[in-house]
Amino acid sequence: MQCHTLCDYFNLVQRFSREMKRASLDAQQKGRELISFLETASKLPIESALEIGTAAGGTFYLLCRAARSTASLLTIDLNNDWRRRVLLHLTCPKPSQKVHIIRGNSRDERTLARVKHALRSRELDILFIDGDHSFEGVRKDFELYSGLVRQGGIIAFHDIVTDYRTRYGIATVSSPCSGEVPRFWSLVKSKWRGREFVESRDQDGYGIGAIIWDSDSAKQ
Repeated sequence: MQCHTLCDYFNLVQRFSREMKRASLDAQQKGRELISFLETASKLPIESALEIGTAAGGTFYLLCRAARSTASLLTIDLNNDWRRRVLLHLTCPKPSQKVHIIRGNSRDERTLARVKHALRSRELDILFIDGDHSFEGVRKDFELYSGLVRQGGIIAFHDIVTDYRTRYGIATVSSPCSGEVPRFWSLVKSKWRGREFVESRDQDGYGIGAIIWDSDSAKQ
């Protein structure tokens, strides 16, 4: 009840995750990057959004905070079991929001069908891709779900900064592996107008890249 800004909500989920180990809502993001991205995206405004890669659910929680009170929001993950679904349904949505917690592989046509069914005829304002970090994985997620995004909507990718293992050959445990997301992002940003939300160019992974979706460019 004391939260008024996205920064307040980010600090809340991080504190919740430290104190409730079995019911973590860790955002697994750099706060400044995620908050800056969501503040920018909320100007659309956000009436519908899809996250690929729920993880602990913290990013989805923040996405719900940034979206309109009547928004429809979806998130996909292989590990969205009944416990995770219950937690996210109880904690994430605003009173009038509709959330769909989907368990499945984002590259499975059946999962795509479930997303389309949940959206009905609505197009996405935001597509946030943070699933399989292999080049083929992120490419497939982009190809399958970009067609659901409205003209002028936003498609975002997490982990666009090369991690230390890849850059320097130094293995660390403090950050997620960027995989081949940076390589795919370099291709995407050369074709579409976009923006990067990166705290430091020297950091170990993380970073959010976002493009303004133009379906006509995709055909070229």
